[in-house]
Amino acid sequence: MRSAVDISNYVSAITVNYKTLDLIDRCFRSLRQYYPSLPVVLVDNGSGDDSTQFVAEQEGPCTTAILLKGHCGHGLGLHEGLLAARTPYVFTLDSDCGTRRGGFLEEMVRLFFRDEALYAAGEIQWLHHVGRDWRTPDPAYPGQAPYVHPSAMLLDRNKYLGLKPFNRGGHPCEDNMADAFEHDYRVFDFPIGDWVFHLHRGTRNRLREMGL
Repeated sequence: MRSAVDISNYVSAITVNYKTLDLIDRCFRSLRQYYPSLPVVLVDNGSGDDSTQFVAEQEGPCTTAILLKGHCGHGLGLHEGLLAARTPYVFTLDSDCGTRRGGFLEEMVRLFFRDEALYAAGEIQWLHHVGRDWRTPDPAYPGQAPYVHPSAMLLDRNKYLGLKPFNRGGHPCEDNMADAFEHDYRVFDFPIGDWVFHLHRGTRNRLREMGL
């Protein structure tokens, strides 16, 4: 796996868009700069605007465009992309992210080759009962659980299909991750921020600006 052509046999990327044309444009083009042949699934979550047209126009040999009729939430949008993917591993990438440099997918896939019980790799955060997350556990809040943030996460697709699906907006993987631990799967804290930047709720802030 020394090139983008090699990694395309193992990994597909999935990005969900909702009414944020400039964000999905930058996200998609920056990923393509370093991984031109990577299979990418773009899911439009019922935007009904210029960003829907952008997603549709990317359909091609290495890109699948899925246009949902209505807004079903980020988690279910990712789920639709996972069903459409055909590679053993899937990289979920938020539309308010951008790729700084290549090479990270190769590094992440090697983790899975070394650990058959590995389910997901990316930035681990910790959730507690009110839904807020931290980079490290907070002793003031008992019952926290590790959670790989889906903004830039690589996961094992076959394992995913045997677990509870992504199903919500703010923390779409919460139930899925809990189910993964019930199956004795593991997660890996990978320094994805060295390769991919995240605006952190950039999409949500943009929707607030539009009054949505």
